[in-house]
Amino acid sequence: MKKNIKTPKISILIRTFNESKWINICLKKINEQSIKPFEIIVVDNNSNDGTIEIIKKFYKKTKIYKYNQNYAPGKMLNFGMSKCEGDYVLIISAHCIPCDNFLIKNLVMHLEKDTRICASYARQVSLNFSDDLTIRDLMLTYGSESKLQKTDPQFNNACSIIRKNEWKNNKFDNSITNLEDRYWAAQMLMKKKFIYYSAESKVFHYHGSHHNNTPERLIKTKKTILFNKKSFGLYADNLQINQDDIFPVYVHNKAPKKNLIKNLGLIDKRFKQKFLIFINNNLKINKNNKYLTYKRKKEESSNQNFYLSDVLNYYKKIILKCSKNKEYLLICSDDFSGISASFLKRSIKVINDYFPDTIFAAKKTSDPIFLNDSGKTTRLNKLNKSRRENKPLLIGKRNHGILIHSSNLFKLDKFGGIIKLIY
Repeated sequence: MKKNIKTPKISILIRTFNESKWINICLKKINEQSIKPFEIIVVDNNSNDGTIEIIKKFYKKTKIYKYNQNYAPGKMLNFGMSKCEGDYVLIISAHCIPCDNFLIKNLVMHLEKDTRICASYARQVSLNFSDDLTIRDLMLTYGSESKLQKTDPQFNNACSIIRKNEWKNNKFDNSITNLEDRYWAAQMLMKKKFIYYSAESKVFHYHGSHHNNTPERLIKTKKTILFNKKSFGLYADNLQINQDDIFPVYVHNKAPKKNLIKNLGLIDKRFKQKFLIFINNNLKINKNNKYLTYKRKKEESSNQNFYLSDVLNYYKKIILKCSKNKEYLLICSDDFSGISASFLKRSIKVINDYFPDTIFAAKKTSDPIFLNDSGKTTRLNKLNKSRRENKPLLIGKRNHGILIHSSNLFKLDKFGGIIKLIY
């Protein structure tokens, strides 16, 4: 005789603001889940595009609550959570669509197995018409392997499930304007609770993980982290990257010499990578996917304005596939002489301190430096003093390579953004 397995009471909480494009399919997929929700709660922030009308017409059992205050993610979530009566609350954005009928089952089972797990969140995947930045974000942020997070406060309320009792004892912060989910996760980790990333629980996410990365939003994000440094320390610590987050890309036009092969071997050993990318005059991918080469088109061969950025743009998806979740790309050229441990250490420190988009190696020099601009030669350093007294200039060192953030693959100016020099 089979034991009666108690089905957990699960509330669904959806925040909406003008989601008429998505709300129908979102609710349809929720109602098709193998574990039926105990209730569906919608908290609406003054939608005027027919969102509420769609819900009332097709999903009459759904409870709708109006939230007329100025939007703050934590405050709105707390309002919605207070209306939920389930043992667990599945928070899902209206523009997140479950990929299958087992989303709820896969998310809740980890909490049912281990009481130390206070929350679980889903893997977000892009739609086939998502923009490049969204594809990049989701590929880098959400891996294919599930993990139990004991120190890492990565967490996302676009689709997550939380124990109701844990929320009662530790509500979302009402004051911060973003990252309320990660801040909450950091607080829970400090209380020796765990977060579970469920890679088998998948949702299509139209916006991606950074759909509103305006300068203003990024500034607010940084301020949030810094302001809450003491209590948010776990998150701040986990922003740190190491050499395993850097992926080498080697570019050459001619057959590599022995010293280049030697230097590449050192990189491969130091970075512990399975892939190196070769860009050359031939197109070939070997059996081990270790080498990727690029063959220029005839018009490209004669074009003096053809840059590495063009090649990187052509291969950006392949690079992302090879590099997986690597944060930075180390781009090396023909005259690459290897990367020292000290240079790598200093680069990582700069990354951790400033989060630049691009890092160039540079050296100080007091030698006269000239710039030829439109036929006019200008001396950049004024040697009106002795060379010893003259303030040195910084010039780039190509043979050390260039570190670029992977997001630069999706920018027109590949080597732009926030630039830092290592010297």
